[in-house]
Amino acid sequence: MQTAVSSAQSTAVATGAPVVVDSLTTPTELTTAMPDGTVQYEASSQPVRVSKGGSWVPVDTDLTRDGQWWSPKSSAAPVRFSPGGDDVLAQVQAPSGEWVSEIWPYGTLPVPTIAGDTATYAEVFSGVDLKLGATKTGMASIYVVKSEQAALSAPLEKLHVAVQGATLVKEASGAVTADTGGSTASPPLIAGQPLWWDSSNGGTYREPGGEETPLPVTHAVSADRVSLDVGDSVLTEKARSADPIAYPIYIDPDWSSGITASWYTDKAYPNQSYLSAGFSNVLRVGLYQQYLSDMFFQFPLSPVAGKEIISARLNTTLVEMAATGVQPLKIATYTLYPGRSAGFTWNQEQTWNGTSQHGWGATLQTQNPVGTNLPVGWDVTTGVRSKLGDSAIQFVIAPTTTSGPSRRHFSRAATLIVTYNSTPSVPTNQGFISPMTGCSTAADPQWVSNAGDLGVQATFSDPDAGNVKGRFRVVKASAPGAAIWQADSALAAQGVQKASIPANTLADGDYAWEAQTIDQPGLGSGWSAKCYFNVRNTGPKSLPQISVSGSAMVGQPLTVTFTTDPADGVEYIVYTMAAAPVSDGFVFDVRDGTPGCGLFGTQTVHFTCVDSSGKATVTLAPAANVSTIWAVSYDKAGNPARVPGVPISEAGKHGSSYQVTAVNDPKVSYQSGHVWRTLPQSSPLGDSIPDTNQGQPVALTLGKDTVRTLTSNPQAPNIPLPKPVLGFVDPTTSGLTGPNYTTSAGSVITVNSSFSMTAWLKPGVGGSDRAMSIGSSLGTLGVKGDNWEFCRKGSDFGAASCVSAPRSSASNWVHVAGVYDAVSRELRLYIDGAWAATGTPGLLGEANPPSSLVSVGVTTDSWGSVSSRWTGQIADPAVFQGVATASQLQVLRSGSDPVNG
Repeated sequence: MQTAVSSAQSTAVATGAPVVVDSLTTPTELTTAMPDGTVQYEASSQPVRVSKGGSWVPVDTDLTRDGQWWSPKSSAAPVRFSPGGDDVLAQVQAPSGEWVSEIWPYGTLPVPTIAGDTATYAEVFSGVDLKLGATKTGMASIYVVKSEQAALSAPLEKLHVAVQGATLVKEASGAVTADTGGSTASPPLIAGQPLWWDSSNGGTYREPGGEETPLPVTHAVSADRVSLDVGDSVLTEKARSADPIAYPIYIDPDWSSGITASWYTDKAYPNQSYLSAGFSNVLRVGLYQQYLSDMFFQFPLSPVAGKEIISARLNTTLVEMAATGVQPLKIATYTLYPGRSAGFTWNQEQTWNGTSQHGWGATLQTQNPVGTNLPVGWDVTTGVRSKLGDSAIQFVIAPTTTSGPSRRHFSRAATLIVTYNSTPSVPTNQGFISPMTGCSTAADPQWVSNAGDLGVQATFSDPDAGNVKGRFRVVKASAPGAAIWQADSALAAQGVQKASIPANTLADGDYAWEAQTIDQPGLGSGWSAKCYFNVRNTGPKSLPQISVSGSAMVGQPLTVTFTTDPADGVEYIVYTMAAAPVSDGFVFDVRDGTPGCGLFGTQTVHFTCVDSSGKATVTLAPAANVSTIWAVSYDKAGNPARVPGVPISEAGKHGSSYQVTAVNDPKVSYQSGHVWRTLPQSSPLGDSIPDTNQGQPVALTLGKDTVRTLTSNPQAPNIPLPKPVLGFVDPTTSGLTGPNYTTSAGSVITVNSSFSMTAWLKPGVGGSDRAMSIGSSLGTLGVKGDNWEFCRKGSDFGAASCVSAPRSSASNWVHVAGVYDAVSRELRLYIDGAWAATGTPGLLGEANPPSSLVSVGVTTDSWGSVSSRWTGQIADPAVFQGVATASQLQVLRSGSDPVNG
């Protein structure tokens, strides 16, 4: 149902014209989507349309030949009448589809005369005609009794037809239902209590004349018939009233399809039901002589269950003023208890009114209409709202007083028009978008700063189609009912909508924000769950304290503790260790929102979260003999600590610092490292270069590609003296002996911990490649394009992490060093003993094998094959299983043992 309504709403909103929801149309119900996003539900007390040939057409009860039958042209209550010549008088189709037949037990029926909606069977008895009429809700059977003699004749003492295809059951109201054994979901066929009236005051077979109410017919109900005693009914009335009976009289037993929903009660005949499917179109209300009537309408209400009722109107028609005197009328709802079906009697009404299950609701409206064929509308909005959830609703219209005569006739045809709107859905998926974070609870609110705009968003939707807008409001956590800021987004398509809380709107404190969906007609959903947050517009009041435990050694782990005041609400520390004192502080580029704990930031900036006591402990490694630890604390709102009296614009001065003095790593030395010095050797070089290592020396074996006779260019400014260096040629044409390339005679280094690799390098004309390689390119040092480059990777097939720095286009000698600091997770590149670049590697696994050879002049792959060659010259290659400092590299560059650096 909702899908069809939503589709119609989309079309109505887009075109600006109402759209009928065809799938919900019935003979008595019409649902229309309106351009303003609302829906209009219209229910009629009688059928007004019929589905025929795939389209809806107006009801037309005029009879036409339908095979052997006479049937109405278009009827929501199918009936068919005999053409005469047999004993099957009529058939009525139950809403469940079964046909119920009336059998004429008095012989063969004459051929009828057809006039409009009526078939007249003349002289079925002496002085009696039978008229069958098609009505909007079923059929009427009118016996036209032309004289008192006929009324008192024997056939009319037990006048009846036999019913086939159903079992008759008398209800509490006196009405009779026909149980066909079909679907219980469909209403049964109903026959109201039989009535009669005479011809006085212009009465016809269609309607009584004057004001007197139709009279009850003495009758009895059995399983297959309703027997009428016309003579007894006439004699009863003669005894009651001195007024003469004007013949002909009309006796009206009828059958309804069960969709009749209008009737009245009358005090003069307290046990008579006036639920009729006959020709009569009159409902009586008010007082005249002994007649006092209330009138009722019943409509289905389940189609608007759960909806927001905007308005409801009952449209009726005042046919005529039937008695002198004008008294106001009132309308109210009538309680629809189980078993209290349409068509109840005056006595039943009064009994219910006198018990705890009384029928009358509060008066909805009072009017005093006067006129003929006058439309009268009643505002029943409050009544419909009060009955939402019920399957149907009953309205009663009654006089406000019985102090004087005032009698009106209303049409049985009435329409209930309900305009409704579906309540929009409560917003979902709430969260902040600046900073980017979800919702939090009152016990653990999200910290934010309103020094800048705060962005919020949620998902807004509506069961109905059409645009919606989001309403956002902020309340204090301590006063959740009072909005201190509220804003609406623009009407837009359903989905995510956003709002911005302007900077400096909220002072420090605890708050919550919530959202509401507003649809196009202006109906709002309930408020969403609250997103709790704590506003802190200024940072921690104190800077973090830095403490270091243990002695400091370059490249070795050092435990550093940052301590903050728990009252400051510090969430994380941004820190770095600089290789030298930084007198003017360190400016941090902090991300939007809180970064993850333990993440590495840009270059050497790192993040760590504090524990519940306000402390955080990290491990750092000094990169120089004198290093400075700088730290800034940030609270949960992302505000950094501020030094009192220092302008916020001077952000670099708002950190704490701690100077660390560290000793050199003894592994960075001739004795512990592996240094293959070519410069002190004599030319030509031998087949290997000795190792300076004092513990486990491993010689550098020169390959077929390595020229032994080169000396440095005397004009090279960076080489102290012209000494032997390594040059490289094509090994297949060199005529030299040895392995295919120059390599250490055994494994000397691992990249799984900190290491340094250095060499004097002179690139060849046109550029070179890697000059040194550890294992299968697990660590490399050399040239890439216009840059010096140092790389490390964690496995043979893994991706390398590199750091680079520009180089001069001139082919000069340069002392190049690459350092991997495993503790600080940094790659460092030094040029001629000076720091040039730092990089943070990606995730690096453990290399296998853990210890590797060193190759000079080439790089190799995991199978030992050469993957690239150096085209320049190399002198004094070296590797150390530790972190070399800039001062040590300067000493090494000068030709001395770096242990003294």
